[in-house]
Amino acid sequence: MIRALVMTIAGLLTLSPAWGADAVRLRSAASVAGGRPVTLADVADLEGDAAGAFGGLVLVADPAARALSRPWLEIGISEVRGALRDAGAREARIALSGESCIVRLLASPNAPPGDEQGPHRASPDPLAPVDPGGSTTVRAEVARVLSELLGVDWPALRLRFDAEDRAFVDAPAHGRRVSIVPSSTAGARMLLSVRLFAGESLEQQRTVGVEAEVRRAVLVLSRDIDRRSPVERDAIASIEAWIAPGGNPPIDRIEDAVGAVARRPLRTGEVLRAGDVEPAIAVRRGEITTVHCLRGGVALQTRARARADGRIGDVVEFKIDASGRSFVARVDGKGVAVADLDASAPIGNDKESGR
Repeated sequence: MIRALVMTIAGLLTLSPAWGADAVRLRSAASVAGGRPVTLADVADLEGDAAGAFGGLVLVADPAARALSRPWLEIGISEVRGALRDAGAREARIALSGESCIVRLLASPNAPPGDEQGPHRASPDPLAPVDPGGSTTVRAEVARVLSELLGVDWPALRLRFDAEDRAFVDAPAHGRRVSIVPSSTAGARMLLSVRLFAGESLEQQRTVGVEAEVRRAVLVLSRDIDRRSPVERDAIASIEAWIAPGGNPPIDRIEDAVGAVARRPLRTGEVLRAGDVEPAIAVRRGEITTVHCLRGGVALQTRARARADGRIGDVVEFKIDASGRSFVARVDGKGVAVADLDASAPIGNDKESGR
């Protein structure tokens, strides 16, 4: 028993550095010159030696055939996960994040009119923190606004501006007032309405596209979990990771995840989010349950049958078989409920009500 515990702890300590060091974060958008395969490095930010070793992994060998008549194609996180698995990657040592990436084929002959193509098109900024301290550029003002909006300090925020906006956001804003109104903040990519005022005159106005990531404490799965299966302690690891804002918030406390039930199949490397799990059923319909009945300063214990499934915190109807009386109680744990009789009255007698 002790030896097994020591080996388990040692194994977790061995894994811990890898969780923090190796990550594959799928970008929301990317551009690739037509005629060449799309690789993992084209669509994702790679951190750590284990992740970086798969930068040349081909995800789409023939982008034109995949895109059909469109000038773009989409690559989802499940496709990335499958490619890494087929290539022999140790998924438990590489954290995956992101949802999907829209890849624009720059040399596609079917690109819409006016779309800039070819090698002359500027590459986008890398995702990087922006230090707003002492700076008077539009970029710094955007960082200040988004750090407040997303509730993080600027070192925990990194931004990637669209290439066509680079000159505008790097322009000095000294002596001018900058108004920034986010028009879309639902995901990693945001649209910002930026206005520059000189005195009382509107000098310049522009819609700026920016991709954002925030660094937060998250829980990452170290193995697959089937739908409706419980989340066990050895299936999750607590790390800090760069993730896209928006969507269901990530779960950051281990105690909020352990014992919960997966609402869908969960895969190794995924960041665990609030919508992925739900509390386990603590009391099942028809189950004889221990009920603590509170009245005044007196607490009595009885046994009653649950008339519906209930999770911790749910208010469920119970019935005492011997008397036929029904009442409601709040589920407090596995097979346990508490009824405050001073705050609630019995529902009635099944025989009297004709049930």
